[in-house]
Amino acid sequence: MRRLICIFVMFFCLPCLSADKYIKLAVGAKAERNFKKALFFCNLALEKEPDNLNFLRSQAFFLRRNDLFSQAEEVYKKVLQKDPNDSANIANLCHVLLLQNKFEQSEECANMDLSNPYVLFFYGEALRGMGRHEEAWSVLRRSLNLFKKRDLYAGGFFNLYSDFLVMSLFDDPIVYDEFEPMFNQTKTREAEYDYVCLKPENRLTHDRCLPGNRILLDASAVGFGDVFMFMRYAYFLKLMGCKIFLKTYPELVALFKLCPYLDYIFTQVQKEPEYDYFLFLIDGPRIFKTTYSSIVELDQYLYADENLKNYWSKILKKDKNFKV
Repeated sequence: MRRLICIFVMFFCLPCLSADKYIKLAVGAKAERNFKKALFFCNLALEKEPDNLNFLRSQAFFLRRNDLFSQAEEVYKKVLQKDPNDSANIANLCHVLLLQNKFEQSEECANMDLSNPYVLFFYGEALRGMGRHEEAWSVLRRSLNLFKKRDLYAGGFFNLYSDFLVMSLFDDPIVYDEFEPMFNQTKTREAEYDYVCLKPENRLTHDRCLPGNRILLDASAVGFGDVFMFMRYAYFLKLMGCKIFLKTYPELVALFKLCPYLDYIFTQVQKEPEYDYFLFLIDGPRIFKTTYSSIVELDQYLYADENLKNYWSKILKKDKNFKV
């Protein structure tokens, strides 16, 4: 009976709704973080009003949230043709181009509006992606200054923050001094966490990698692939005698429990233990002065569950296809 009601609503009730009603349903689905459903309703709204710019902007957003980046790109470009002065749309197009590693196109797009701090941020990201780090630093600094002038503390500022870390700019105390007033006016939990962790007296430096020092290693701010790659630095710190407290994603706890060099593992929702110094995992190269020519090859720093190894070994033995 319930199924019949759903079919009746789908084929007889929904087509009768106005475009505005569809958008309200899309907004409701967005609030539930159901972006597939939101995209469905947004598409229905556009069938009614295909040239509505606000509907197109929403469609591009929902496409991006469903990881349909190339489709989102096309919609953002469509909006750009109709409204070339839409600064927010330019920023979104820069972003979706970055998500596809189209760095040159993202740079070209960013040059359409260099007065928007978000556009500048994505411009800096594009420059970083092309290895032009000095230019990236200059552009990101301009973006930071615009964020400060416009009091945009709660948005892209935190993304900017992580990128300054990647570029190892916090060795310069002047940079930290610039961030401090922004933290003082930002009352979010993330800002407080970053503010405390990155105080000069709390940040890990090479001369603080001493036996017995407790290092809070944050591996919860980057993707899984980056976590796997940079975990070598947790191993290096253990070799120097440090105690390693790893903050990571719940999905990775079981894997990292197999790593003998980790002393304590916790997730973002758990209370952090007392520690002496803090390090974002991806900031490990700064501590060890890593360059392309000095990356140390390790025999092993990640470990697999033996039962899973045996299980997949049996499965793959039956598969005679070429394996990469």
